[in-house]
Order: sequence, then structure tokens, then C-alpha cells
Amino acid sequence: ASPAPDRDPSAPRPAHHANDTKSLFVNPWASFRPQTFSSMMKFMYGNVANPPATPEDFSTKLGLRKPDFGYTTTTSESTTVEDANRTGMKATWLGHACFLLELPPPAGATRGARILFDPVFSHRCGPYTFLGPARHIAPPCKLEDLPSIDIVVISHNHYDHLDTPSITTLDKLFRPHFFAPLNNEAYFKCNNVPEERTHTLDWWEARNVTVDLPTSTTSSDEAPASTVKTTFEVTCT
Repeated sequence: ASPAPDRDPSAPRPAHHANDTKSLFVNPWASFRPQTFSSMMKFMYGNVANPPATPEDFSTKLGLRKPDFGYTTTTSESTTVEDANRTGMKATWLGHACFLLELPPPAGATRGARILFDPVFSHRCGPYTFLGPARHIAPPCKLEDLPSIDIVVISHNHYDHLDTPSITTLDKLFRPHFFAPLNNEAYFKCNNVPEERTHTLDWWEARNVTVDLPTSTTSSDEAPASTVKTTFEVTCT
């Protein structure tokens, strides 16, 4: 990944930066209103201390369906001619904020680049396996069931969006690029994600990322007979 060509490093600091070290931020929009202590306490008491009751038959009503990721063959790594000629995007919802997005295949490739957003596959969202909100519904699939992932995008580092077991497993399975907001570098380093595959971005900052895609349907994503490079831009908004 590399900086987008229109990024000007000499420009004044952005309006949402409160200092020059990228460690303190403010909401720059005129519509923003600071929250009072009483309003914060009301939120905490009403939404955290007294959450709405969950119906006993919640899981039955909601249901669970294992995703096929938009493939018509028996395995998500087997790409049909129709899919190789696809011109639109494919998106699969995997629960909460997690989506798998597949871009249209570039010329010569059998699939498009795959981007996974906010993967959380653990039973609980918290610092420990016994602490934090638990799932009402199991994940629709295992991480090992996913097709090869090229990029993982993290919107923010709350536990229900940044799940360490999911991150470390994805890194071992697919060695993807990871994109996250500013000041998450130490987190990825602590979890042994190489620096060259870790990219932290500020608001409106962009990176050009290049990935290799398979060109032969007789090979797998793990050992493609040949590859074609595709480059696109990732922007933090």
C-alpha cells in the first residue's frame, strides 16, 4: 500500500486535530453539541444498566443461514465463467457490522479483490472470553469457511468491531492487509501483524493498495498458477 498521489504532507493540520501529534481530536462540525454529565448518565443508565429484554425465541425468529458468498458452485474458491465476467460488486452480511465485499474481477482475473469489514467471530465482545456482551446468534460460518481475504478494514477499536481472536486467525489464514484508524499501530504490532501489512489512516486519508488475484480456475487462491495485479484506493471516512 502507498499514499494516494493527491495527499499533500505540507498542508496545515486538519480541522479535527486538536494538536500536532495526532493524539487529540475534536468534532469540527457546527452541528456538534457537547454532552452534559446528566445526559451521559441518562444514556448509561437507560441503555447499559437497563437494556431491553431479549425474547426467549429470539434466535428462532431471526434464523441463521450459512453464506455461499454469491457463488453458484460447491466451493467459494471455484469461480464460474459468469462470475469472472461480473461487472458489479458482491456483498455478504456476516452479522452486526461485518460484511464481506468482493469487487468486480479485473481483466484476466477469476475473482475480484475481497474486503472484510469489522470481523467479530468470538462468542463475547470484551477483553476476556468471560467478560462482555455475549452473542444471541452464532456466527453464520467459521473464519476457516471464508474465501481468501485480501483486505480487512476496521472502523474503530471497540470490542464489537475489533476482535483479537478473529484478527489473529485471519492473519494466519490469509495474510491480508489491515486498515484501521489512527493510533492502532501498537495493537497490530502486539498481535504480530507485520508493519508492511498494517495501515492506519486519518479521516479523509487514502491509500492505494495493490493485491495479486488468481487467473486460473484450475488453481486455488493459496497456490494460483498465475496472478494479475489490481490496484484500488481505500479512503477513511
